[in-house]
Amino acid sequence: MYTSITNTIECTRVVMYTDDPSFVAIKFYNNRDCIMTAYASSSDGKTFEFFTGIEAKDVTILLEETDAKTDSTK
Repeated sequence: MYTSITNTIECTRVVMYTDDPSFVAIKFYNNRDCIMTAYASSSDGKTFEFFTGIEAKDVTILLEETDAKTDSTK
């Protein structure tokens, strides 16, 4: 099955849960509240190959909001 969705959300943290290498959850948080979860599922009999630094059985923070740094290029 193929699904295409486009959505923009304001969030403070994005976390990937890879407990099962064939079914991955990506959760978007606004402070402590999970405001959206996206799931990725591989084809039957296949698993995902993770990029450097991300492994199956991990919980990985992909993005986290920080204070903007002052632009010193002026």
